[in-house]
Amino acid sequence: MQFHYVRFPDRKGMQFSKPNTERNRREAIVSFLARAREKLAPYNVFVSADNFGYVCWNLDDTGIGQCFSDIGTVVDYISPMLYPSSFQFGIPGVPNPYRFVFASLQHA
Repeated sequence: MQFHYVRFPDRKGMQFSKPNTERNRREAIVSFLARAREKLAPYNVFVSADNFGYVCWNLDDTGIGQCFSDIGTVVDYISPMLYPSSFQFGIPGVPNPYRFVFASLQHA
């Protein structure tokens, strides 16, 4: 089962059931994916999730609850969405914008 882009919205002014903190966002994403994995276990399927490509490079949740190391604890596969348009300002040490896919996967 592939979960596409499980994340919190980053639009200002939204209200949530808990305070919109990094900890709460990260816990909600991991909790959702863990629960889904538990419910899908009888079907003997792999569980995977997409994430924003920049998550490979950030140590925080990028403001949307996605943290590569958190998500990796509850899914079988992670698919970083590494679109060139997401890296318009480049990546440190990668001057060629099209080399970012390889560099991002190595970094992750």
